[in-house]
Amino acid sequence: MPTLRFNSLFVLLCREYLRLHPEAARDVKELLRRCGRLAAYKLEENLESYPWSSVSRALPRGAENLVAVYVPERDAERVRRILRRYGIFRTLSSFYYFSTLMVLLGNWELPPRI
Repeated sequence: MPTLRFNSLFVLLCREYLRLHPEAARDVKELLRRCGRLAAYKLEENLESYPWSSVSRALPRGAENLVAVYVPERDAERVRRILRRYGIFRTLSSFYYFSTLMVLLGNWELPPRI
């Protein structure tokens, strides 16, 4: 079984969540495993149902290239402070993957561009 390591601040957040919601899991390890299973289920369910999912199937395996996206330093520093403070993500890219997926899946609504 793979062993994952989580930031201690993140584990404290999980413990606090369990204190408020004891029905969610017996301990932090169970909470993390349950959240992972739920996320995998939701992603499979939602990503397969979107019309743009055919785009990813059209690419041959190995054809995925990395695309450089430059983030303003002010934004990057703000995110880094959040990462250090809460320990939820380890990298800027994981934060941006998560936030973009939340918008793509319809969980968050991006305000109109002004």
